Amino acid sequence: MFDAMDFAIVHALQINPRVSWARLGQILMTDPSTLSRRWSRVTGDRRVWSSCFHVINAQLRDLATAVVEIGCEPGRRQSVIERLSGEAPVVSIHCTSGARDLVLTVSLPDRVAVDRYVDEVVGSVPGVRRMRTSYFRRVFKQGSDWRPYALTAAQARAVSETLPTAVADPKPSPLLLELVAAIGDDVRRPISGLQGRVGRSLSAVSRGVDALLVASWVSWRIDFSHDLGGWEEVMLWFDVPQSDLENVAATLRRFPQLRWCSSMTGASNLIATACLRDIEELDEIERVIAVRFPTTRVTDRAVVPRIAKRMGHVIGYDSRLERYVPFTTG
Repeated sequence: MFDAMDFAIVHALQINPRVSWARLGQILMTDPSTLSRRWSRVTGDRRVWSSCFHVINAQLRDLATAVVEIGCEPGRRQSVIERLSGEAPVVSIHCTSGARDLVLTVSLPDRVAVDRYVDEVVGSVPGVRRMRTSYFRRVFKQGSDWRPYALTAAQARAVSETLPTAVADPKPSPLLLELVAAIGDDVRRPISGLQGRVGRSLSAVSRGVDALLVASWVSWRIDFSHDLGGWEEVMLWFDVPQSDLENVAATLRRFPQLRWCSSMTGASNLIATACLRDIEELDEIERVIAVRFPTTRVTDRAVVPRIAKRMGHVIGYDSRLERYVPFTTG
């Protein structure tokens, strides 16, 4: 299991994944070698993993992303997971309670590519009985923005101050895209290791990593086994009047449990996931939404007893990382 210091390290690296152990040791008042040793232990035990990826296609536009709800034939869910977990466009796979067996996140350069992929690849997997696809519209909170809140406000600010500053948003370049691929499955990979992968000078690689840390089109993540960490995840679908959509999303964002939230196409026009210490926390979230927005309706809710894949990382039944499948822009 995790302890308070493990969560503090995770929280700090979610803010700045490249902060030095020496600087973080000063902020947490802990010996840097202890921090390094703990990080090596939790990643070596496959309880924590990291990723860096870009969210644009070859035309420098946002990827098209869809939620694909799948109903499986009885007894075939695991075989479906095994078939789809190695697919690069299938970014995440959640096992859920309720009307569907799996919820997939699929990302490709455009909606035509997503539509064809879902029909020809996902739909042809033996054991898939039915599918329903909805497209993301506006993401109100990214999963990479969720925190375990293990740092004090002062500590979190101090870690934020270690991030490089940029006058303008760095534009994608061949070097930066190469670096994203090189650092994709290990955000703490040393500069020397990155240099060996991209074949550029140490100074160019160092400047490139600093640029990626502030680039709006790059996402950095530190994820951990929620089951081993004592959290469980739920998914909520809402039908929200368009005039209230931003206010409902803003209200949800105020809950520290909220992990991710996006508007979407379909009968339910808002979807959210929350990380809970206790399932009863869901009652308070729903109560607040019901009181403040009486015309908003929760159309469905599901517990996520298992996450089989998250942002390219395949996760086993024991909630530990098995392998990384880099996802591409097609």
